[in-house]
Amino acid sequence: MERGISDYTSKKSIGYAPYYFDEGQKEMRSIIENTSFSRALRYSIHAYIDMYFKYLDVSNGTMPENEASYIQNVIVKVPGSEFDGYMKDIIKYE
Repeated sequence: MERGISDYTSKKSIGYAPYYFDEGQKEMRSIIENTSFSRALRYSIHAYIDMYFKYLDVSNGTMPENEASYIQNVIVKVPGSEFDGYMKDIIKYE
């Protein structure tokens, strides 16, 4: 994902940026969805969302509805005990 953003910003052209972003996106999703990496779930979700929004910003893109749903679903799956203060303020945790 980072390579796609970097290519977009440094070369000011599309080039291979979408390809690199898509490949990184697949890798990040596999990390988020793999329970072997559960200790880093919050970080992985944060990095994924951060990179996604940065890419949309540099590419002047819009987020597809299915991507917004995916992000919402992974956030909802984070156990409440994993929430930090900032997350609790944003997400009404019960």
